[in-house]
Amino acid sequence: MFEKILEYINFQKKLMDEFKRLNSSSSDFKYFLDFPRRGHFRLNNEEWSFFRHGLGFRFTRQMPLPHLIIDPHVCPFEYKIVDDWRLLQFLESQSGNTYDKYDIKAQLEKLFLENKLERINSNQYKVIK
Repeated sequence: MFEKILEYINFQKKLMDEFKRLNSSSSDFKYFLDFPRRGHFRLNNEEWSFFRHGLGFRFTRQMPLPHLIIDPHVCPFEYKIVDDWRLLQFLESQSGNTYDKYDIKAQLEKLFLENKLERINSNQYKVIK
């Protein structure tokens, strides 16, 4: 699971860096009100669409397949934060399999106990590196 977490945060960092570059005139990093609500962009040879929701964004890779989902629904520019929702979306979109969020939560807690993750709150963890 730890390798998948690192893969996820790598995708999130690349997406958010490019998204920030494309929206360099935006300055509201709390509520993101001056960021576009939806749209699309290219990153390397991939096509991504995005949708702003709540206090974050949902990115979906349109091409190539599979349609990966990267959903930093809160704290999108804090790349090392993970939670069961982000990982559930990512893992299911990557494999097409169904995952249990409680199993993911248990694995996150196990990684916390192994000192690979820092617990931020009852739902969020941060990768220790």
